[in-house]
Amino acid sequence: MKKRLLSVLLFAATSAFAQLTVTAPDNVQCDDNFDGVAIFDLTINNTSLLGGLNPSLYSVNYYASDADAQAGTNALASPSAYINISSPGSETIWARVQENANASNFGITTFSVI
Repeated sequence: MKKRLLSVLLFAATSAFAQLTVTAPDNVQCDDNFDGVAIFDLTINNTSLLGGLNPSLYSVNYYASDADAQAGTNALASPSAYINISSPGSETIWARVQENANASNFGITTFSVI
């Protein structure tokens, strides 16, 4: 009986701290007139980031730094109309997929806007 109880407790403890596995989407490219400035729709990656997860149960947010993505703070205000801040070249964007019912269950990945 003690072994069974220990197994159940161990399983519950590991499940409580499980992290989502998030696959990095393709990089986003857009600079129609080659001036080094573009407006990007980062949300085109939502389906890829969610994989098979139900979009009504999980949220996708985008961040300018790993620290913000880890903390879940300072998400980019307009991910569907993001203006790059690094010109010319590419810029790293952090994406965080988080379970709505359990904020500690999340995964982070990166991609570039070019």
